[in-house]
Amino acid sequence: MPWTQVFAGALDTLPSWLWLAVSLVPDVVMLAGIAWLWRSLMRTQREARRQLAETTDTLARRTETLRWAAELADVGVWFWTFSSGVVEWSDRARAQFALPSGQSPSLDYFYSVIYQDDRERVRAAIDAAVAGRQDYRTVFRVVHPDGSHHWIAAMGRALYAADGTPVSMGGVTIDVTGLRAIEDELRALKVVTKEQATELDLARRFRLFAENASDVVMETDNAGRIRWITPSVRLRIGLEPGDVIGERFVQFVHPDERDRVRAMEDQVARGTAAESRLRLRIAADGYQWFSVSLRPLFDDRQTVIGRVGGWRDIHREVQAQEVLAAERLRLRATLEGMLDPLVIIEPVRDDDRHVVDFTYLDVNPAACAWLRVDRDRLVGARLCETVPEVDSSGLLRAISELSDTGRPLVLDDFPFMLRGVGLRRLDVRGIHGDEWISLAWRDVTERHDATEKLAASEEQFRLLAENSTDVILRLDANDIVLWVSPSVRPVLGWTQAEAIGQDGKTFFATTETREQYERDKARVLAGQGAASRAQVRAATGDVHWMEVRTFPYRTSEGAVSGMVASMHIIDAEVRMEQDLEYRARVDEMTGLLNRRELVERLAGIVAHGEQAVGLLWCDIDGFKAINDLHGHAAGDAVLEALGERIRSCLRSSDDIGGRIGGDELVVVLHGIEGLADAVACAESLRCRAAEPIPAGDDMIEATISIGVTLVAPEEGIDALLARADDAMYQAKQHGKNRVVAVPPPAAVTAAS
Repeated sequence: MPWTQVFAGALDTLPSWLWLAVSLVPDVVMLAGIAWLWRSLMRTQREARRQLAETTDTLARRTETLRWAAELADVGVWFWTFSSGVVEWSDRARAQFALPSGQSPSLDYFYSVIYQDDRERVRAAIDAAVAGRQDYRTVFRVVHPDGSHHWIAAMGRALYAADGTPVSMGGVTIDVTGLRAIEDELRALKVVTKEQATELDLARRFRLFAENASDVVMETDNAGRIRWITPSVRLRIGLEPGDVIGERFVQFVHPDERDRVRAMEDQVARGTAAESRLRLRIAADGYQWFSVSLRPLFDDRQTVIGRVGGWRDIHREVQAQEVLAAERLRLRATLEGMLDPLVIIEPVRDDDRHVVDFTYLDVNPAACAWLRVDRDRLVGARLCETVPEVDSSGLLRAISELSDTGRPLVLDDFPFMLRGVGLRRLDVRGIHGDEWISLAWRDVTERHDATEKLAASEEQFRLLAENSTDVILRLDANDIVLWVSPSVRPVLGWTQAEAIGQDGKTFFATTETREQYERDKARVLAGQGAASRAQVRAATGDVHWMEVRTFPYRTSEGAVSGMVASMHIIDAEVRMEQDLEYRARVDEMTGLLNRRELVERLAGIVAHGEQAVGLLWCDIDGFKAINDLHGHAAGDAVLEALGERIRSCLRSSDDIGGRIGGDELVVVLHGIEGLADAVACAESLRCRAAEPIPAGDDMIEATISIGVTLVAPEEGIDALLARADDAMYQAKQHGKNRVVAVPPPAAVTAAS
């Protein structure tokens, strides 16, 4: 046989041609040297001592021979110890992997110079060889510093301890870049025959197809153990080919379907192909549906020696089928459970293709009940025969237009006279299919009657709202005004357009009113009513007191969705009440607090233990003589003037003045720093009171005598008033128109 055919045959059996270079190393020298080396290492210690010198010489000689043979054959030698991670390379291996001078080899460097597209494949091949106790054989590209790619063929074998633990791994590497170039040259020179080139291309195309196809192709033995599988298994179930090869296919199948796999394998063992849908385990938790086919592999004697299987991902297809089946069940259940009548009908046409009637294809129970006809009598019957009113009412014509045009049919509140029942109101809906019509309707007679009643009621309400003097509002739960009665214009000056859409709280004039509104709103949204008074701002800016009554606004289902409020102005009532309240606590003559109100205020001051409070008891000197000499009108003028002057001398809103008796006036001062401070205030008031008072044509000079004291802790009000009254009498006895101070008991004690 010509050498070209021999060489072409080697190319035809890829990838075994890659190991052609290995044959350049004499098998006897290599294998014998390695075997002898290991036997020498395993000799007993005593034998090693006796023959140490001889062994050293022999080992050096054999090692040099082995190194020389490897270098001559352009073969790199490598060794890897698992426990220490130490990697050893021969000089040829260092050159093949472009290891820099002075740098020690390592696994990290080894993987770093492998072309990135080949890196994971080489890693997986090494791991599979160690785990599966099989030879490691692969071809990959190494990238040199100059950017060139070198094809390296590598082979190796792992060594194991007695207990099966992997200990180390060794092997050889060959640079086969030149062989690749030779193959290309031979192909260019047509050294390979046309038939061989075609077979070679087919083999390569099949390999490319198998490695890149989205479906998974596998080969198993008769025991169902996977011998080979395409890389697409990584895409489909997330496992590497090395993780799958050597495992039984049934292990990846859902437990519920493993009996089906065994049945398929039995069928293939009999020489027949089998196919089924199976759930296969994916790397992440869970299973996915695949269509799996198994076909027998035969030898020359037609004996089944294995199986070829294919996996096709049908997970989405199965899910879609399941969804479709569930949807059909749901639609059927929906049809049966619909409260509204629904029928499926197809048109009946005359010779001119005009619709003259319809035939029932299907009906739901609600339609049978409404038409009072059993389903068996309706399906296949004519529409006009079972319901003659469909023609006279005009509904037949509307359905015929739907059949001819395809436009959906929408009829609301359609009047329909049903035989034996009377006039009904229907909402009708129809849609067009290929050659069928889906027609549904709802009997809304009660709604129609209720709507008419509601319209009449709303008309009455509108008349009341438009003519009421109260302002009526509807607000949502967010306080937005949804509607307001026309009376808002004459009452508050706002138009309906100005008020609707506004935040209702903006109409309130004070913070207190808005806070009260929030409290009322909480009650109303909880389903209760509320009534309160509010200060509301009119369009002019004026503020009015209004009485507000608020109630929940409920939907037809009874849910509270907002509020309805009615308001009317009560300015006159509020003024009257304020006037009555003023009269009840204020002395009409002086404008000061009356005796009852003053005593209550003092009682509160004493009860709360307030300190730094001064009390001034004032009495008008010679008031009876003024009345006798000038008349009671002049006396009243004096009281009014002194009341005004006392109010003008009050330093803050906390200070108060009151009329305790006929000509006896009292001043309460807060924030007094001491008795001297209170006396100074009293002197200022005494001087102010002594100014002449006009009374008609006369000018009256009136003076006052003032007794001063301080509120003592835990003191009764009677003792406080008595001490101040006593101080005032001392002022009278010392000549009137003067101030006399009496300290409280605690102050006296402290002074002594």
